Amino acid sequence: MQTNSLESETPVQNMVPTLSRSEALILNILLTRAAETSGRDLLDLGRGQIKKGSVYVQLGRMEDKGLVASRREDTASAPTVIPRRFYLVTELGRQALAALGDLAKPASARNMATPTQAE
Repeated sequence: MQTNSLESETPVQNMVPTLSRSEALILNILLTRAAETSGRDLLDLGRGQIKKGSVYVQLGRMEDKGLVASRREDTASAPTVIPRRFYLVTELGRQALAALGDLAKPASARNMATPTQAE
């Protein structure tokens, strides 16, 4: 019996990708924002944990993996302005982060969840 090529590809397409530390950090930051976020804003919000020289490369790879989606800023009214790109987490990005569980949470959030010893 012949198998349909789409059937054989389905399990691979449904797999949730594993995340690097920087990918998890970027996804966490994006999820804390109520709106789309630019790469420059990610650098500021990452407080030095995201490298300036690699943030756009990382975001491009994450978009290729389907973890984030982006749109380009409309600059029709100011054609000399370089358009920014804004990013949002996709459903696949949410699933990948959820698969990491507690490890995906920022250290500050993990520390708050642990009761501290009283005076």
